Amino acid sequence: MRIILNDSCCLIDLRKVGLLTKVLGLPYRMAVVYPLRAQELLGIPEDEWASLETAGLEVINVSGELVAEAEQAKRLVQGPSFTDCLSFVQARAFGNESILLTNDRKLRELACLHQVEVHGTLWLLDELLQHTLLSTADAATVLLAWESDPLVFLPKAEVQQRLFRYQGHGKTRDGSK
Repeated sequence: MRIILNDSCCLIDLRKVGLLTKVLGLPYRMAVVYPLRAQELLGIPEDEWASLETAGLEVINVSGELVAEAEQAKRLVQGPSFTDCLSFVQARAFGNESILLTNDRKLRELACLHQVEVHGTLWLLDELLQHTLLSTADAATVLLAWESDPLVFLPKAEVQQRLFRYQGHGKTRDGSK
């Protein structure tokens, strides 16, 4: 089973709309690197972390060698946090079995450069719909919440396309979507 390594922003955005537990129902291993788990800035209480881990969220200890690689990546790419760089190098270390989940443009470019599969929260929302873990009405509600949040940065055109589809405007003449 493939493993998805989450960066901090995706984790925050998913938590804001109550999707952290739902994504654990997808046919992937969901994981965070330990320093992200330990980061108090996320504002996730210990009991919530424990509940997520019980539900299947994996916390990965990063080797010292990968920590050094993350430090180098952080120096090369301005923008992503050190913990997000740790998520990147851990995903790269897992090879084809991994997916890096990030909305950070620079981190996505770095992942692509190193042939690490990378997706963002909109892809994960699509996965929740495809695996019937979320209704289209709930997906539209999530998108509206993200769209109205000034701290969530998603491609506006992609959000609008999905909203159009999820709110019933994307039907074909025969009624299918």
